[in-house]
Amino acid sequence: MTFAVLLLLTAGAASDPAAIEALLESGKLDEAVVKGRAAVLAHPDDVEVRLAAAKALAARGRRVEKLVELSGTPSDLASGKVKITRETLEAGKITPGYEATYYEEALLNLAEGIKRAPARKDLRSMQLFLLTDGARLDRAAAALRDAIAKLPREPGLASELSRFGAERTRRGDPAGGVQLLTIVADAFPQEGAIRADLGLSLARLGRKNEALAALDRAVSVAPRDLRILKMRATAALILRDYPKARSAYEAAFSAGKQESDRFAAAVAAYGHDPASSKELFQELATPTASAPPAMLTLASEFATVAAQGPGSAAASSLAQKVIGAKQELLAIPLLDRYLKAKPADAKAREHLAAVYRALESPSLAEAVSKGR
Repeated sequence: MTFAVLLLLTAGAASDPAAIEALLESGKLDEAVVKGRAAVLAHPDDVEVRLAAAKALAARGRRVEKLVELSGTPSDLASGKVKITRETLEAGKITPGYEATYYEEALLNLAEGIKRAPARKDLRSMQLFLLTDGARLDRAAAALRDAIAKLPREPGLASELSRFGAERTRRGDPAGGVQLLTIVADAFPQEGAIRADLGLSLARLGRKNEALAALDRAVSVAPRDLRILKMRATAALILRDYPKARSAYEAAFSAGKQESDRFAAAVAAYGHDPASSKELFQELATPTASAPPAMLTLASEFATVAAQGPGSAAASSLAQKVIGAKQELLAIPLLDRYLKAKPADAKAREHLAAVYRALESPSLAEAVSKGR
């Protein structure tokens, strides 16, 4: 076999994206990177090769860290005074990261691929994933705007692009989520679901006027969409706008006839005026064919609290009960009204801050801790 033929066969093998993908699937990341780099050198204009190489580089460079909160000093940890328990590890926050060399090389390959094929959605999706996964939000925002400008407006495109902002929010970064979701929502004004996701993210940041305006706009686009109606109600309750929350839950109940929304409307009414909500809860505590037994019991307990007053021991006890049942939203009016009656109760204040942290609303948790 001549050298020229050997060189040709080697280049052909190097250009095979499927071979790179196969190495990735088998966990041979270093081999995938070597083959990917060789393929790019041999075929720099092949966008399939660029994409496969980027995947290999990203997989090789990605690392996952788990951050745990520990009290004490490093010397306390070394001496054994502070121990890392299983519970501590489970509570830790998983944070992805990348080795810079592999990461930037992967992004370079994607940028070169996009330059050659600007309408390829798979290239842009991979680029957006890497930028958002690596928390390069300003670069992600620029890439997102370019993708919106260049990609064909096919059905489902807006939803696909919005998931990058939604993912940032799910990872405890509502500010990053808002940054990306705003771009998509403004580019696709008739997509009510995306505007609703944006509104809820804004609510978690405590940006009340913007949040409620975004959710009202989402409802105007999709007035019978039960998910959007519920999101508007949830946001209003998180923001402690109880009249708005009540009317929003009533609208959700009108659309879906779900007893849980009717009950949440009464809880919002309690947040606005505990005493006047008593009759609502008494009515909800009356057995009907559609009322779940657990809801009847809870309605009866809310009626008792409304009768005894928002600063009562019953109110504090019920708040702890619903928190224990992972119904944090219901605890907000209870603890909020309790603190209005007993503003010096530091324990109740911390409970409300903890509720907001559980609801992924760190800004609101901090505001509560500071007495706002």
